[in-house]
Amino acid sequence: MTATTQRVSQRQWQRDETITAIERAALPLLLREGYEATTAEDLAEAAGVSVRTLFRYFPSGKDDVILAELRRSLKTLEATIRSRPSSEGLVEALDAARAEWLAQTPDTDLAAAMRLTSGIIRHQPNLLGKLVGERQLFAERIVDEFAARLGLDPRQDIRPRLFAHCYVAALIAGYFAGMESPGDDPGVHVDAALDVIRPLLSSP
Repeated sequence: MTATTQRVSQRQWQRDETITAIERAALPLLLREGYEATTAEDLAEAAGVSVRTLFRYFPSGKDDVILAELRRSLKTLEATIRSRPSSEGLVEALDAARAEWLAQTPDTDLAAAMRLTSGIIRHQPNLLGKLVGERQLFAERIVDEFAARLGLDPRQDIRPRLFAHCYVAALIAGYFAGMESPGDDPGVHVDAALDVIRPLLSSP
């Protein structure tokens, strides 16, 4: 490893450690003190960083902190869907991708993040709207994957786009159901929602 590579790796490690420290300190504080009452200064102090550092990694402040883990999980899921063999059908690829995604996602970290973020988001309509909107953009990003696996042209046939949004709607519905039942495993609700739409995705 060259000296330059070592420096880049060290900077990346420090960056990741700082981001993790901010999230671990900020989420419990936000849940305890309340979204409205917690300031950027409070978050920075809890994480042991400057306000400037907080905004360097989370430009929208506490909103970005709250949504960070959920955003990462979506990016990982998208990459996992795209990595599935082209020979797999749509439902097979989606099921395998989700199983692979869950296997490589630390259950404790994701579950803890979901519990904390859910406790905050459910009482903040603006944040809830942002979360739903970002998931709809995720649906748009995977339309091409649905089209390719269905052998359809999304410019001529609405089904790839409709099915991509149905798939994401099932993820959202399961997430919301989990928010209403904090003691439950959120994955159980997502599985139930996906079971409902699976026949639709198998129909073309």
